[in-house]
Amino acid sequence: MTKIVWTAVLLVCVAVESAAGQSIQPAPPANPAAPQTSTVVNVVPSGDYRVGPQDVLNITVYGEETLSGRIRVDNDGTFPFQYLNRVKAEGLTTLQIESALRTALADGYLRNPQVSVEVVEYRSQSVFVTGEVRLPNKYSLPGNSTLMDVLTLAGSVTANAGNYVLITRAREGMAQGPAAADTGAADLRVSLKDIQSGKA
Repeated sequence: MTKIVWTAVLLVCVAVESAAGQSIQPAPPANPAAPQTSTVVNVVPSGDYRVGPQDVLNITVYGEETLSGRIRVDNDGTFPFQYLNRVKAEGLTTLQIESALRTALADGYLRNPQVSVEVVEYRSQSVFVTGEVRLPNKYSLPGNSTLMDVLTLAGSVTANAGNYVLITRAREGMAQGPAAADTGAADLRVSLKDIQSGKA
């Protein structure tokens, strides 16, 4: 399974080509020498994802059930945690949050604490779905989303949809929202057939 590593500010514009072959969004540069790949594409950020406000974390402190559970990051970028008052999460990776919790808990609370942190809901990151889909809109990313999951959120493709889905990532200085895809070529072009068959 191939993952796409997204930047802290994530914008994915999914545009499905029309049946006549005219792209709703700019097509990626043609490169006939490059082979077409059929890999699974996850639209969730991987290990270097930076946590943001409203993300939901699943925190496990092994052997300490009362310290484990799901916690939403508040708008100030912190979350409440027993013994530690507020813990900063915004801008940190899950590994950095684990390390901060381990260090703080080991400082007079627990002996050699083992901590695991994972993001279960990427509420601070959004996906814009445009083009030949039934419900073009902005959607929050649920945890472990695939490209098919994102298209399903948008009500699936219309009868006019073509053969490919185009994905564009946000870059610094790029406009936010569906219009952002017009500012440059797509970062990734994925076969709609592969998405629907579960290959991508």
